[in-house]
Amino acid sequence: MRKCALLVWSLFVVSACGEDEPVKVEADQVDQLEEADQLEEADQLEQADQSGLLITVDFGGPEQVELSALPTVSIGEQQVVSVESIVLAAFPDAQLSALALDFEAEDGFSPGQSPNCVDTVPVSGSVASQGGLHPETGDLVWDATLGFPGCMKLRTTRKIIVTQP
Repeated sequence: MRKCALLVWSLFVVSACGEDEPVKVEADQVDQLEEADQLEEADQLEQADQSGLLITVDFGGPEQVELSALPTVSIGEQQVVSVESIVLAAFPDAQLSALALDFEAEDGFSPGQSPNCVDTVPVSGSVASQGGLHPETGDLVWDATLGFPGCMKLRTTRKIIVTQP
């Protein structure tokens, strides 16, 4: 087995592997490689910024849905992606009226953990069109006519759990 070593000096890099001859790499080539790495990192960050928030929908198995790929609707004064369209994007054959929904924030918090929401969650899938997630933050909002308590306005929602009641 050959052991390799990489030595970096201020003017050049010498790479030696076993008994082979050392290979010299000029300092400007090292700079070019570093610049290429920095450009690649910047491209990856830009792509991450352009891609939308991913929400996991779990209905007997997880599916991820990119919110920016779905249309927005108005709920109150906010533009959101409806819970209905998120669930159906993940599971097109789901019959929402026969299902129940729960939600989980980025930090693992679920509305059912709040004493004020114990009797509210899971919510009936029949109201899925009246709730939505902000496409950039994942904040959960509901139509005010539902009268849901404040704990149902979950911040940084990252998961929708779909069950059969």
